[in-house]
Amino acid sequence: MPSYQTTLKSLPIVLSLAAALHAAPLQKKGAAVPRVERPSLAVIIAIDGLSTEQLLKYRPWYRSGLKRLLDEGHIESRSRYRHINTETGPGHASLGTGATPRVTGIVANNWLELDPKTQKLRAVYCTDSLQPDPATGRPLSGPYRLEVDTLGDRLVASSPGSRVFTVSAKDRSAILMAGRSRPHAAYWFDRPTLRFATSPAYAPGAAAAAIVDAYNAKNMGDHLGRRFGREWVKLQAPAAADKLPQPVPPLQIGDFQIPANGLYFPHPYAANTRGLGEAYYTSPVVDELTGDLAVSFLESPEIRLGRRGVTDLLAVSFSAHDSVAHNYGMESEETLDILRRVDAQIARLLNAFDRLLPGKVVVGFSADHGFSTIPEVSRRREPSVTGGRLVTWPRTLNNVPDRTNRMVRDALCLGADQAPVHIGDGWIVTYNPGLSRVEGVCGPARAITGADIDAVLPRVLATLFNEEIQEVRLNSQMASWPRDELTTFLRNDFYEGRSGDAFIVPRRRVLQHWDAGRGSGHGTTHDYDITVPLIFWGAGFAKASSDADDAAPYDLAVTLGEAIGVSLPQATGKSRLPPRVR
Repeated sequence: MPSYQTTLKSLPIVLSLAAALHAAPLQKKGAAVPRVERPSLAVIIAIDGLSTEQLLKYRPWYRSGLKRLLDEGHIESRSRYRHINTETGPGHASLGTGATPRVTGIVANNWLELDPKTQKLRAVYCTDSLQPDPATGRPLSGPYRLEVDTLGDRLVASSPGSRVFTVSAKDRSAILMAGRSRPHAAYWFDRPTLRFATSPAYAPGAAAAAIVDAYNAKNMGDHLGRRFGREWVKLQAPAAADKLPQPVPPLQIGDFQIPANGLYFPHPYAANTRGLGEAYYTSPVVDELTGDLAVSFLESPEIRLGRRGVTDLLAVSFSAHDSVAHNYGMESEETLDILRRVDAQIARLLNAFDRLLPGKVVVGFSADHGFSTIPEVSRRREPSVTGGRLVTWPRTLNNVPDRTNRMVRDALCLGADQAPVHIGDGWIVTYNPGLSRVEGVCGPARAITGADIDAVLPRVLATLFNEEIQEVRLNSQMASWPRDELTTFLRNDFYEGRSGDAFIVPRRRVLQHWDAGRGSGHGTTHDYDITVPLIFWGAGFAKASSDADDAAPYDLAVTLGEAIGVSLPQATGKSRLPPRVR
């Protein structure tokens, strides 16, 4: 079986999940069951970069929020994404809309597209505004690149009195879960200012703005140092911790970690050379702040989420696990500490639901993508493990784009000043327009077309990076791609004008990364990147486990939508709502 295919029947995590749950069977179809009252609050909870394997590995460590979701929830044990470029932007867009990137238009965190005015490629971030800010010349953050409605958009369209609130440390997470409607309240941690910020695309209303302004004034900025101290200190281990599943010991992984906040506990915030904003962002601080603001919205007597006779939506994405796993590794003691702390933050939310809206809340819990272990650490611990990394960051000399462009230039007789291809964020290759062959080197000068690059690129990449790259799929040949699972993954990430000219398909445990030997990443079609939790909890959902092989995070928004009576006609997911609430 090709390595990119994921047959979850063979994964041990599925077996451990089934054994751990001891769940009651699903209600048989056709059984006479009472209809459950429609929830008044729908909630999306996400943990950035959390694979099912990671969640279950540390299950014995959980004491509250994650424990309740696993113990009480309806679990889709085979949930997995079915697109390449499993990243934060595409994943949160899918959680918010119930659709794949080919529908949402969010094909990666960043991509290149042709500027219609200059006819040159321009770099685009997934929440960039279409026009730059007149005052600064920089793009503004907002839902400008999202091509379809989210669950929140559909909710307020069908029920104008309903409200949508989203909170995260990342702008793309908050924005892409919220959607395109102007009344939404979408807030994120702004690292330069050490405050929660929003987009000019939104006008969330006076009550929401007042809550955030007051929270910023009382808790953010200089107050953060007084509250969180000077360093990130590891939580005290529980009794008999040595008998619980363990992370990789620090001395075995330290050489391969990026010391964003220094190596080894305790992690001093002052060690981060990019400032306090980055230090807090790569620590549990941002998750606690995210939990604070979400609870503030829930408890507000002015907003009264879910308590005004209409249905509201709250979406909360905890981001620290992703940034910490990038720097310190998902197998590190740092990520375990993050998950133990997120466990408590989710408990704050569930406890607030119990207190304020008992029986009236439905929760969908998932993640935007999974994570790879650090390949060098895996090799040290198990010599037979394969993997590697393709370094694309410009600060590294002779990086992957440099080497690829040199060989393509030689093959096409291009000048030394021409860069035929762009290889950057995500597994997308984009060809540079306006190339021309040098006169007399391989014959007369002529323009170089995409077909010319198509003819040499697969051979070049196979020659240079055969150990890291499984194959190259040319978008110009999409109609003749084989009918296999990989084609499904690539087509689900293809959006004309944003998905470049070719896809690189990496081998297992191969990263595309900014560091030549430290840290980790995600984005592939392999099981560790695509297999993420999907749990439904609350109104209408009893403890249960389903092993449906077609389950996917795209189902989250569709299921919540059916629970609250909102349809998502452009979604590609399906509802997992039990018959009792239909």
